[in-house]
Amino acid sequence: MRGSPTRIAWPIASAIGASVVVGVIEITALYLRPSLMLGIWAALASVLVLVAVIGVLIVTRRTERSSRRPRLALIALLAASLTVILGSAIIVHAGRWWGCTQYANSLCVSLEMYLADFGAYPRAATWCDDMKGYYGDPDNLRCLERYGIRCGYALNKSISGLRPSDISTDPEKTVVFFDSDVGWNAAGGPELLPRKPRHFGRDMYAFAGVGLSRTLSRHALSNGTAGIFWNPRAAKRKNGRGK
Repeated sequence: MRGSPTRIAWPIASAIGASVVVGVIEITALYLRPSLMLGIWAALASVLVLVAVIGVLIVTRRTERSSRRPRLALIALLAASLTVILGSAIIVHAGRWWGCTQYANSLCVSLEMYLADFGAYPRAATWCDDMKGYYGDPDNLRCLERYGIRCGYALNKSISGLRPSDISTDPEKTVVFFDSDVGWNAAGGPELLPRKPRHFGRDMYAFAGVGLSRTLSRHALSNGTAGIFWNPRAAKRKNGRGK
């Protein structure tokens, strides 16, 4: 039957499936070669929009002869377009968050190798340069949400040059690396955090006693409930803003 809900639904379902395919391809691109991300996303988004429009045009031809359902084609167009735009946007940001987590974890592994060789944390003024032989490709220091910045992280300046045994706070809560927009060899404290959190309202951190990174909300940091330490020689108490 012309204009049936089944014929209207197929372009919407196709758009949902296409959004999932875009997400899988984008996440793969993020992992293999992040610099290809924008080009791949732009090309696939254009194809998806074209497919959605063609599908709606087909539905329109089948429903234009029926005066009872003249608005169904428009509804299908809006639904398909929103599905592509919103679904793909969510997948894109989730993929970037996943990619950034992998990069930050890789930086933690690089730091462990550096500590094994030198026995102390790198110098604040030259940490990116000092660790070049450990993190490999310089692109590994980029954040996918700020890919134009040569290095998307900063070193906690308070930990510079210290040995792991010098840390008196809980190592698993003592900040080593964190998100920052300052760039290459950035070092300091929470004042260097990005103006706006990058990852769903959260910032990425790497800690002294953990080989993995994790994100924390800016709200938890500001009200002192994050339970992290910026000063590695501070008393063992919870703090959020660099005590």
